[in-house]
Amino acid sequence: MLKKKKAQTSMEYLMTYGWAIIIVLIALATLFYLGVFSPNIPDICIVDSPFTCDITIKGNELIIGLNVPLNIEIQEINNIKIGEQEIECVFTEFEQNKQNRIICTIPPNAKGKIDFDIIYSRILSSIEHGVKGKGIVNSQGEIDSPEQDCSESDLVADAGENKIVLPHTWVNLNGSNSQGNIISYNWEQVSDITTGFCGNYETEILIPEENLNQPNARFLALKYSKFRKGSPENIIYKLTIEDSDGCISEDNVSIQIDFPENERTLVIYAENWDTSIDLANYYMEQRNIPNENIFGVTTDLRDKMYRSYFDSSIRFPLMNFLETTEDENGILLKDKIKYIAVMAPIAFWVKGCRADSCSQACSDAGHCYHNADLASVDSEIAVIFHPDYVEDGTGHLNNLGIANFGGNLIYSENYNTEDLADILGCENVWQKIYFVSRLDYGDNLEGDYDHDENVQNSMILIDDAIYAEQQGTNGGLAYVDLDPDMGISGNTEFLETASFMEEKGFEIYIDEEGNLFETVEAPFHYIGWYSFHYNTLFTNVKIGAVGFHRHSWSDFRAYKYPTQGSGGWSYNMLRDGFTCVYGTITEPYGSGMPRTNNIYDLILNYNYSVVEAHYNAIPYLSWTNEIICDPLYHPPLPE
Repeated sequence: MLKKKKAQTSMEYLMTYGWAIIIVLIALATLFYLGVFSPNIPDICIVDSPFTCDITIKGNELIIGLNVPLNIEIQEINNIKIGEQEIECVFTEFEQNKQNRIICTIPPNAKGKIDFDIIYSRILSSIEHGVKGKGIVNSQGEIDSPEQDCSESDLVADAGENKIVLPHTWVNLNGSNSQGNIISYNWEQVSDITTGFCGNYETEILIPEENLNQPNARFLALKYSKFRKGSPENIIYKLTIEDSDGCISEDNVSIQIDFPENERTLVIYAENWDTSIDLANYYMEQRNIPNENIFGVTTDLRDKMYRSYFDSSIRFPLMNFLETTEDENGILLKDKIKYIAVMAPIAFWVKGCRADSCSQACSDAGHCYHNADLASVDSEIAVIFHPDYVEDGTGHLNNLGIANFGGNLIYSENYNTEDLADILGCENVWQKIYFVSRLDYGDNLEGDYDHDENVQNSMILIDDAIYAEQQGTNGGLAYVDLDPDMGISGNTEFLETASFMEEKGFEIYIDEEGNLFETVEAPFHYIGWYSFHYNTLFTNVKIGAVGFHRHSWSDFRAYKYPTQGSGGWSYNMLRDGFTCVYGTITEPYGSGMPRTNNIYDLILNYNYSVVEAHYNAIPYLSWTNEIICDPLYHPPLPE
């Protein structure tokens, strides 16, 4: 009987306290699972319904994956803490029926529980609800989770091929050829480009329709809108992709803004003159200009042509060619070309008949315009796509009363070097202007024009420009000829030019008496005015020398005045050894002359080519200025 009573007592004890023991064991198991008694804490996240979550760790980043059900809108996630310390987290707008990521930075030595609050509402309801989420961080500030072995992952990032683009055009970066079970794409600029732009540049993310649920799109579209010369050649973007196992893969793509100058150069030659194509081929070979960047025109050998003939033989055929020809990258030459080199013996003057003495034959031929309807051929080519080009048969950009010339919007008379980059140093999007110059040495002989001699001497201009770029100024000097009769403003311009030259190390000679230099020894730069007759003796001219004599007819009747003491400063300076000369084919008026201080600031301080500096320094387009020079020539600074 005694043994039976003890057994009954034991059963009663178990029945009385068994439930309590079971509850204690469950609590202990939960604490062990949560890692209270163990430093090996599993990656675990607990959140109240209707959400579920998980936690992963990468370095010092805590990543909370939050699954948001349908018809749930998250209003706010806040109070994200480790222990009592709030941590910094980033997340995008939460999407329904998807795992969204909250990425937090774990502070050094952080430890304890993770806590966060979620405020949400249901669709079509204004009632807000709140739930809490929890996790744990160990004493080293990292969540313990099994190390992910990515050595056999098939994840491969592919940022696409390197790009070369023009300024102001969109470029698409394409990561869609990446491989693996990808859950996110991220593009990051990894090179510093802020010094290369005249202001802000534009970027825009493009998300294709089939990829709308991705927080980071596999495509990125970029537009660099104010690119300045001298900026970094390459801009690097990095694509980072991640798969569902937490593995990542990276790949870089290089973007080169703007093609080299030689690839943006077009050569125009007279296709009915063998010597012209010889000169064109030689120039393209020396400057490595792409084969497709050449255009032939049919023109007779004259120093002048009527506007109707210019339109039919040069303007309209050239426009059609540029609008229909693409380079190997599919870019229209109309958009890509920036520099144009006109080969001899294409005429240099566009002219019409005087309206007050127009013959019937001239009128019937469509040549009866005001005498001011003249311009250099090069200046007209420069503006063939200008939006203000008049289409009423008279040509020119605008009629300003005294002449049909148009204001040059890339010219600024009043600027200083501090804001030069913002005014002149950027590509222009508001109008299309080509920077046009010619390789046309002229003829040493009076009378008949000698084609072969012109071509050979024009080739020398090409050789000398390249030689000077490689070898320097060879001790060349700079000469500035003032004229008190030209007024304070004109001499101020020349004196400012002289200061630019002197600051860059040139030895300067200035004449302030109003007389021309009788002899100019070893010049590399020369600017002067004002004499119709060419009566300065230039000796020992340095290879690469640049000259400009400010005279209204410095290029007038270039083939007819070859000797010293007659007209034609520009061509006579070429014969004395200059490599590059500025000039005008007839009266430009004082207001239409190029500003030498603008030209030399751009050449000396910003490494502009002579032709690009020229077009930034002339007040009027579609007018009488021209430049005889290799358009890609960058004059060197003193050694």
